[in-house]
Amino acid sequence: MAEKIYEKKGAVQENTNAMLALITGVGIGILALIFVGVLGGQVYSNVEPDIESIGGTVVNETVGTADANGHFAGYLNKTPVVAGSETITCGGEVVPDANYTLNYTSGYLEVNYNTTACQNGDVLATYDWGDAAIAKSIKAAIVSGFKALKLSGGYMPILVLAAIIALVLGLVISAARTTTNYATHGTVL
Repeated sequence: MAEKIYEKKGAVQENTNAMLALITGVGIGILALIFVGVLGGQVYSNVEPDIESIGGTVVNETVGTADANGHFAGYLNKTPVVAGSETITCGGEVVPDANYTLNYTSGYLEVNYNTTACQNGDVLATYDWGDAAIAKSIKAAIVSGFKALKLSGGYMPILVLAAIIALVLGLVISAARTTTNYATHGTVL
């Protein structure tokens, strides 16, 4: 009685390692995209205060209160101040440039604005400090990285489809080899 080739043990196993490697590779690729996205977002959340400490804009910082003569001296909370970016108000009125001095490096502010509104009025400052352009550039780079990650994640269905096609073709070729006596009749390929 002749031995049947399709019952031969291990006839399909020649492609098994390649199929397992393909499945494992696709799985690792998907997990990598998931973990990079999640971990990247968490890292950004952790370093966002550091990025904000590079520079920014302060709006209506209460610096102090002017005396009865409209005089005030004190320091701004954030330095260095970007030259020309400041707006100083006293008692709700914008103080003209000639009526205050500001050291852009140390943040020392001195106001001499003797008007009714400024007498015993709150001194507020709106200004840019540090290097806001660097902070914006870092944020733009991070956003660009996440957009690239989203774009490459969009190709994952195509990669999975290619892996499925490769698996099916591998099985078809293996099955064809086991049903044909390829020693005497040739192979599918």
